[in-house]
Amino acid sequence: MCCAGLYGQQLYSSFTIPENMKKGIAVVRNYEVHFERPNINTASERVVLVVTVLNGKNSDAAAKLNINVKNNFSSLKSFSGEIFDSRGNSVRKVKKKDLKYTEYFGQLASDYAAYYYEPLYPSYPYTVKYQWEVTYKNGILAFPTFDPVPGIYCPVEKAAYRLTLPSGTLFHSRSFNIPDSSAKPKKSVIKDKDIYEWKLKNIAAIEPEPFAPATAIECWPMIYFSPHEFSYDGVTGYMDSWKSYGQWLSKLLVERNVLPDELKQKIDIMTAGIDSPMEKIKILYDYLAATTRYVSIQIGIGGLQPMTATEVYKTGFGDCKGLSNYMQAMLAHCGINSYYTEIGMYSQRVLPDFANVYSTNHAILQVPIDGDTLWLECTNPNLPLGYTHDDIAKRYALVVREGTAYPVMVNSYPDSLHLSEIKAEIDLAIDGSFQGSVTKTNHMNRYVYNMKFAKMSNNERINDISSSVNIATPYISEVYYTEKKSANPISTINYNIEAMNLGSKTGKRIFVKVSPLRKTYDVKLSKSGRKFPIVIENGHIDKDETVINLPVGASIEVLPKPIVINSKFGDYSLMVSLDKSNSDGRIGNGAIKIKRSFLFRSGRYSVENYSDFKTFMDTIAKVNNAEIVLKFD
Repeated sequence: MCCAGLYGQQLYSSFTIPENMKKGIAVVRNYEVHFERPNINTASERVVLVVTVLNGKNSDAAAKLNINVKNNFSSLKSFSGEIFDSRGNSVRKVKKKDLKYTEYFGQLASDYAAYYYEPLYPSYPYTVKYQWEVTYKNGILAFPTFDPVPGIYCPVEKAAYRLTLPSGTLFHSRSFNIPDSSAKPKKSVIKDKDIYEWKLKNIAAIEPEPFAPATAIECWPMIYFSPHEFSYDGVTGYMDSWKSYGQWLSKLLVERNVLPDELKQKIDIMTAGIDSPMEKIKILYDYLAATTRYVSIQIGIGGLQPMTATEVYKTGFGDCKGLSNYMQAMLAHCGINSYYTEIGMYSQRVLPDFANVYSTNHAILQVPIDGDTLWLECTNPNLPLGYTHDDIAKRYALVVREGTAYPVMVNSYPDSLHLSEIKAEIDLAIDGSFQGSVTKTNHMNRYVYNMKFAKMSNNERINDISSSVNIATPYISEVYYTEKKSANPISTINYNIEAMNLGSKTGKRIFVKVSPLRKTYDVKLSKSGRKFPIVIENGHIDKDETVINLPVGASIEVLPKPIVINSKFGDYSLMVSLDKSNSDGRIGNGAIKIKRSFLFRSGRYSVENYSDFKTFMDTIAKVNNAEIVLKFD
């Protein structure tokens, strides 16, 4: 008993953690997953998780337990937990009854639920050990992902994944950020079962980096699994390819697009006398925006199958699947072909050569028209018709067509079209105060980023503008907003601005930023090197032209020198000049003209480019912080 006690202390003592792993906020001491699927309808998942929390700086989240289940599909069969102090002594047992339970997931309709537990131990470091089993019924789409790293600054000592299947059962897997020596499983056969095991050791902590890839599979060690044959809620299918998965997905769409006669009559009236397919699409897209709203539906197979078009019409709501199917049905009534499409947004991406259910989390609509392709975002039809927004551009989408599905690349736009342009004229007074007028024009994705402006109150608009300029306590007035909502959308904001000081003031001198009406984002890049590739997701261009009319008695002590930077990462130019006459011909000491342009190119660059990228960004930050120095008599 004494030896066993000493072994337990040594096993979970924080003092046995390797020194190179103590720099994080927590350490995963052990993570084991055993997933067994005896048939396509049932399965079990047994998990062991041991985590040592090193300090109290936002690290307790690493020890928080969260077990998701889905009513009628999965349930928590068993659970046990234990908490250990820094020396590895057991200080608390955690039972299943200690777990909290919630069915609230923010959706209107969901059958997901979660068990969760927060240890809240008063001293650091401490260790938690959780063991649980989840059982599955009514089918399962995919085997659980193996993702042993729970978050940033959290290294892993060891992790293992065991997959047990009936002999001869086919599946495919794809590993990411795992050494080749560990990516291939060890296989064994016991009686009528095939057992596959993956083991990992000493996974270094992941630290966030600016301009790192947005997708999890490019940064985190993980393994995806897909069964060749599966069943879910009584619907059997295959996932050995996107084509076969598309055949299953097509089954879920059968007879979901039937419209009620009442709606058909409305559509006929709305489109009467209109021959242009594009005009009909716009009419229906505007109707969708005016008569429906988005809600999330995650009940049973409804998490994958859209509501019927009739249900959406009667209720006035639907999720991305239901609204896309509804729009497809309305277009079909007008004789316009369109195709239901799944896509991955945010950190998820469709892998064209690896069929799996992890890749998609959103539905849109593909509409081929006049030799081109429209991608309709039906959950937010306030977006301009025909514009492909950043969250779906430049990635593969899974288009369901003719009873199957195909990965198709979604279009993107040249960076130079994503333009934000400021033109301003400022009258500077002898005391350093000023007043001026500004016009800001936003194109394409810069328009989308500012769409919220259209629905803001006047006070909200003033606050938004105030936070975007490089001037302390500005007074904003006469704000006007106009927009051109098209496939190449543009918005224009006009406003007047004044303040007690155009820049920082010291004695008789005032220091004016070269970008007074636009805050620039100057990213701090580490000197110590880089782990991940450099990814500039959404390129754009800023163009600013500012005229500052100087009063009598003002003189220039310093004008920043002209600079031009050309790089594969982007192009930057700054020109500050003095025109001896004021812009409007009035008597004064001339006008300063500032022209600034920054094209930030979208692209992906290897780690070997980091030094050049850092130099580029540091140089631009330095120039952005350059100042004009004025002296007043």
